[in-house]
Amino acid sequence: MESQAKEERIRRMHLQRKGITERHELVTEERLDEMAERFIRLRVRELTRVSFKQYLDNPECYEAYAEALEGGGGVQFDEETSRALVLIPRALIGQTYCI
Repeated sequence: MESQAKEERIRRMHLQRKGITERHELVTEERLDEMAERFIRLRVRELTRVSFKQYLDNPECYEAYAEALEGGGGVQFDEETSRALVLIPRALIGQTYCI
């Protein structure tokens, strides 16, 4: 039992050295092809300026951003975190409002 735990720790260490962490999902080649097709079809790169690699980290999020932009909405960076994005519906662009 101890040897299995040690082997698992070593396996995780090797993956981490390659930049693969537990939050990464290992996907099949078919799933990767499907995601690439969605990335292209939804024009995620053109609308959000993210790479396919970035898209793979959070496809649902970037697809939502692309759909909002395609529909005339806007995306604004959150200045506090500089990572989070806030979707702004088209009807609210240029208006002052509080959340």
